[in-house]
Amino acid sequence: MRKLNLCGFVLVLAVGVTGTAFAGNGDRVGTAGAQELRIPVSPRGVALGDGYQADVSGVDALWYNPAGAARLDGTEAYFSHFEYIADIQKEYIAVATETRMGTIGASIDVLNIGDIQETTEANPEGTGRIFSPTFTVIGVTYSRFMTDAVSVGATGRFISEDILQTTSQGVSFDVGIQYRPGWQSLRLGFVLKNFGPNMHFDGEDFGSSHQTGDDPNSRPRVLRSDNASFELPSVFQIAAAYTPIEQGDNTIDVYGNFVSHNFGDDEFGVGGEYRYQDIFAVRAGIVASGDADYNYGPAFGAGFNLPLGTSTLSIDYARRTVQDFFDDNDLLSVKFAF
Repeated sequence: MRKLNLCGFVLVLAVGVTGTAFAGNGDRVGTAGAQELRIPVSPRGVALGDGYQADVSGVDALWYNPAGAARLDGTEAYFSHFEYIADIQKEYIAVATETRMGTIGASIDVLNIGDIQETTEANPEGTGRIFSPTFTVIGVTYSRFMTDAVSVGATGRFISEDILQTTSQGVSFDVGIQYRPGWQSLRLGFVLKNFGPNMHFDGEDFGSSHQTGDDPNSRPRVLRSDNASFELPSVFQIAAAYTPIEQGDNTIDVYGNFVSHNFGDDEFGVGGEYRYQDIFAVRAGIVASGDADYNYGPAFGAGFNLPLGTSTLSIDYARRTVQDFFDDNDLLSVKFAF
């Protein structure tokens, strides 16, 4: 009974936080920082319309819903590469292992913006200097079962952003619940992602040297400009998964996902997956948004699991269509379970 009461408390807390943390609307689009926290890392998740939170398990859950990590048996290592828009790339590495006290995991993802030519007011055509902004996020996850039907988990992340001599550091947290009510094959997931204290940029680039007074030999003073803090792109997600067909070697799953943003319009995602003997799978999904400028269209993907003795090698791929000016997104992941 105590475990059930704790699960209820966690769920009520998550829903209650959304009452204050998610008062935003479309008018606030683009005003949050640390947007690398929103860029996905799983081809399967993207191909399913981001509706992966209800039954994601193992090392994949570290990013999507930490509660799902409790369903890990053994140890898993994961790597993914994301070809994002405008030649931006994201690399993600994670490892998770089962212990007697629950599942623990660690992850690191690096967003590489690419090379940028420095321009200034005095040199609008460029100074000849090239710089490469790098955004790094390091995460630690813990997850465990509260009952046979309920698992909970939490992830803490350290965020570091570096642009020339300007830096910003911060922390964020995810909390999640997965619930299997026992009604046929229904699975439910609840996730509160990316909440934490405000961040701000600081560094030498916020200062400039100015000559003061009439004496040309006087020592110049370094003046610093104020830099405003920014909030994290927090979201609350409710997801469901269901298996309408499971006959012999063939299985079909359907997924649904609702996302409430504190800095944007709500999103709804749906997806489906066909699996053959848990060896091969094909997937498709789409996300709909109230934002008229939402640029992403349908996503498609496939994957296969290759047994290697007592271990398994999994390879997944997805392509998400992008409208307007950018090329479609490509994601590739490799997972090794042992």
